[in-house]
Amino acid sequence: MVTSRETVVIARSTSDVFAFTADLRNEPRWDVDVDMMPSETGAVLEIGKEHRVRFAPFLAESEGTLTAAEVEPQARLVLEALFVGLTWKITYLYKAEGAGTHFTRQVEVMPRGMLRLVEPFLARRVRRNNRRDVLNLKRVLEAS
Repeated sequence: MVTSRETVVIARSTSDVFAFTADLRNEPRWDVDVDMMPSETGAVLEIGKEHRVRFAPFLAESEGTLTAAEVEPQARLVLEALFVGLTWKITYLYKAEGAGTHFTRQVEVMPRGMLRLVEPFLARRVRRNNRRDVLNLKRVLEAS
């Protein structure tokens, strides 16, 4: 399994950060690997509802799904993604810190079968992209 955990303090309230990240339509604004969310994606997450997503191409694939597995408003959000034959678990944690929010994003990828051969490459990519995306989120939310 590949795991990456990144944390940042965002100068916005926990409710603002949660509302922005829980609205999957915002994903392409800060997660560079998400190319497009379908227009029918709603602002309110429903546990178990699968959303078709177009990701930035990786291993010649660009289509996948995102599903909310857990939603604990202003505390925790867990998404499961299926993409390029990999299962991804993405956990967002929110904690008030002064006037801001301590935001953590943990990405876990479970390669199976022959995909385990690319685990070292995948580990570097996941760590780099997770760091970049968390900093993008901070930049986007603090600019608005």
